[in-house]
This record gives sequence, C-alpha cells and structure tokens, in this order.
Amino acid sequence: MFQPVAPEHVTAIAEINRACGFPERSPEGWKWVLFDNPEQGDEPAGYVAIREGQVVGFTGTQRRILRAGDKRISIIVGHTMISDLHRPGLGFKLARHTFKVHGGNVVVTLNNNALSAPLYPRIGMEPWLGESGRVALERTLDWPAVLTGSARRKMARADSEEALRSVPEYGLQSVTPSDAPPVIEGLSLLDPEAAEDAEILDDFSDRMSQSEVFQPDRSARIWRYRQSDPDHRGAMFLYGLKDKGRLSALVAVSIGKDTKFSPACLEIEDMAIAPGMRMAPLALLRVPEAFARQMRLARVRMRRVPNWMQAQLSGLKGWRVRHRNYDSCHVHAKDRGILDQWDPGPMESDFFFALRRMPHLAEAGAGSVAA
Repeated sequence: MFQPVAPEHVTAIAEINRACGFPERSPEGWKWVLFDNPEQGDEPAGYVAIREGQVVGFTGTQRRILRAGDKRISIIVGHTMISDLHRPGLGFKLARHTFKVHGGNVVVTLNNNALSAPLYPRIGMEPWLGESGRVALERTLDWPAVLTGSARRKMARADSEEALRSVPEYGLQSVTPSDAPPVIEGLSLLDPEAAEDAEILDDFSDRMSQSEVFQPDRSARIWRYRQSDPDHRGAMFLYGLKDKGRLSALVAVSIGKDTKFSPACLEIEDMAIAPGMRMAPLALLRVPEAFARQMRLARVRMRRVPNWMQAQLSGLKGWRVRHRNYDSCHVHAKDRGILDQWDPGPMESDFFFALRRMPHLAEAGAGSVAA
C-alpha cells in the first residue's frame, strides 16, 4: 500500500536511508527536509510503501515554484528513492505511483550518479538536457588532500566491511567550528534573517523572475529554509554583490564532501546575475574560489552548470570542465513545452540537503560559523 509520507514515518525512513548507505540524517532533519519546505503547499512531500504496518520504502518529492514573467509552473524534485534491502524494485513502484498522482508540471531528478542514471529510463523518465546535462565544473586547490582521500577510499574498499565502517572521517581538521565565514573583497555576506538583507533578496528574486527562462524562487524565505538544516547548521553561505542598495549578483556555497574518505570541498549551490547587469559571468567564480582557499578546502565544484554559463566556459583558466559519461538529469513531463523555457542549475536540485556534510560541525554547534 502506498500513501503520502507523514511525520510518524520519518524514524523508519531514517533507518532505511542508513541501511542503504546514504548520508545519514536525523528524524528532525528529515522533518525539516519534508515538511518545512515553504513551497510544498498541498503537494505530498513523498510517498511511503507500507507492508504489514511497517514502512518498507520511500521516495521524496519536493515541490518548487518557477516563474518567467507572468508564467508560473511547479516542478516536483524527486529524491531519496529507497527501500528495504530485502524488497528490490519497490522504489521503482513508488516512483511510478508518484508519476500518476503528483500535481506538478514535471517531475525531475537533477542529481543522478553513475549507478542510478541508467535506472531512470526504466521507470518512464528520460534524459532531456543532452550533452549539457553531463557538464560539471571543478577547481582543485589541494591535490595532496584529494589524492590522499582517493587512496583511503581504495584501501577501505579492499578491506572488510567492518573495517570500511570503522575508518574515521577524513578532512575534519580542515574546517573547525571556530572558523568565521571568509570576508571576500567587494562582496557582502547576506543573512536572510536580517530585515535589510531579506528585502534585497526578495527584490533580487522578483527581478530574476522577469526573465524569459523559468527561474527558481530566490527570496529570503527560501534561503532561511535552506540555512536552517537542524543537522548541519553553518553549512551554507550567501554572498551578494550590492549596487546602490540592490543586488546585482548572488552566489550560494556550501561545505560538503563526497564520502567519509574525501577531504572537505565547496559546492556551488547557486550563481545568478540580475537582468540587465553587464558582468562577465565567470568573474563570479572568484567568490567560491576565495571562500575555499580561506577555509582550506580541497576543491570547488559546480555539479550542474546551466547552459547560460556553459556558453562562457571557453578559455577558462584553472578550472576543469568535466564531461560525465552518464546523464545526471532526468524528467517525466506532463507538458514538454515548458522544458524549452527552462535552464536548470544547482539551485533547482536537491543538493542543499542531499549532499554529505561535515558531521563535526553539527556536533560542535556550528551555528557560530554562520554568524
């Protein structure tokens, strides 16, 4: 039996998620992901499979509202398709159920890895961004740390499962709770809880939405939500370029890591330039690079590079343009016409809650990092 996810299901979801090997999240963290999203409305936050009174499978569905001028659409971001390890294939059934009952214009996944990507066409989703959906951007700042992390991962895989679990987290010493957010020349660190910053974020979001291409909501309420992760406070930071009391550009970054064996890295969560601003888009890449250098992070990465930015990558120095050999973005659309008017970036994905974070920041009370 399938039914909409409810708060009483989150403990079981957290347990299945842990058994499947995904980054762990507390029940409180799951409640934040599923039930605090200000754009969710009356759309279920996902569906669970119930067998003999127990939750044995789950797939998440986070609703987002996109705007382009007077047009408005809703997208359903699919995430966390998991099931009891003794019930293979149940996740597919949950996904198909979602396709039948969801209330959005499209269901999308923008964060598929090499293992999951081939599975989505089997449940009715299709890659839709072509080669541009395979492009990622990366800047390595500490090769010894990256290579050490890779070696540790290979050594652990060659050992027993017990040894794999017992290996300590790598790279925790690179970021400590006493570290303050870097000061970046010419940029302002934005606090969506502050009235002045909230006002300029709302104004920026409204101006961005006047584009001919569908844009996500970048208002203060969205950033307040994204920065309030109860498991990992202090993981995400917002920087803005202010011009005469308004934002002309916005960059969101977060601290994460690939695996427990990997060094800390910086993820670009969003990068946007206000309409009408004359600015070289790639000049904004100095923001995450400066942040990462000051925080002693091993690399910077943008996992989904929007098309408008890909067109500017020729001749880019110091950054590596990576071309994956699999499709990381899949869609199930009720109206395919809207796909021609949408150029998704990392902002529209599930990165802000699905990526692995630095566990000791939460344990040590990292609210001070975001102060």
